[in-house]
Amino acid sequence: MSEEEKSAEVTFRDVPVDPNKRDIKRKLSMIQSFASSLASRNFNNKKINEPIKQLRVLSCFGNQNFGGILPPCEHLLESKTGKGKHHCGACGCGDKKGTWLIQEADNYSKLDYPKVACPLQMPGFTNYVLSTSDEADEPVTRKYYIENIDYELVKKVPVRIGQQSEPKPIDEKKIDDLLYIMNPKCGWCKKSDPVVAKLVEKGYKITTLNVGEPSQGMLAQQIKANYNVQCGTPLFINKENGNMVCGFREEDILEKWAKGEKIPASQPRKKQ
Repeated sequence: MSEEEKSAEVTFRDVPVDPNKRDIKRKLSMIQSFASSLASRNFNNKKINEPIKQLRVLSCFGNQNFGGILPPCEHLLESKTGKGKHHCGACGCGDKKGTWLIQEADNYSKLDYPKVACPLQMPGFTNYVLSTSDEADEPVTRKYYIENIDYELVKKVPVRIGQQSEPKPIDEKKIDDLLYIMNPKCGWCKKSDPVVAKLVEKGYKITTLNVGEPSQGMLAQQIKANYNVQCGTPLFINKENGNMVCGFREEDILEKWAKGEKIPASQPRKKQ
């Protein structure tokens, strides 16, 4: 599709959050091939490169702000918590600093993560899926338009990839006696997070150690070794006396632990 855009009249259709039919039997455009290779790549780095972010920005923000005709995604919402920020209203991730979609970021933002899924499976995202044949019918979809845009125009999309700050090492002398040892990839930890947050709101001083961060993971291993603890995550332990709870528990049980009570081991449970 040519982008003699200013004089062309192009209309775009709205797309449901769960597009389905995938009747794809045509030669891929340059953008389609590029976006497909990005989606299938096994990302090992901690952040993306500029071409990937340019595709993501087109998918989310369009290009009307820099001379094009592509409107923003219909699911793009203005943030109510951050002035001038935006978030996706379709993915369910909410409106907070960690979920803002930032085109030119100073700090690491959602669009800078290597693996980010889009509800519409748009170009640039790791779950990208090619448009269907009917998406070329007028009014075209935004996905079809991006797939067929001149790549030289993609390269002109202004972006800046945010810098990822390294976590500061935790000083063992400054952490609280009550520890919550967790892994952000652990399903039971995700259930435990709001429980711990409620206890902290009640005034209990609990330090969270994320085993995914090297310095915190090493400290967690050291504390577990001190008491010969054989437990994965989540683990709740008093680093001064070894009083511990292994695995997820409800708020009333963890509050008893926080008060110093010994909590009997739970019965084996099915994996989540």
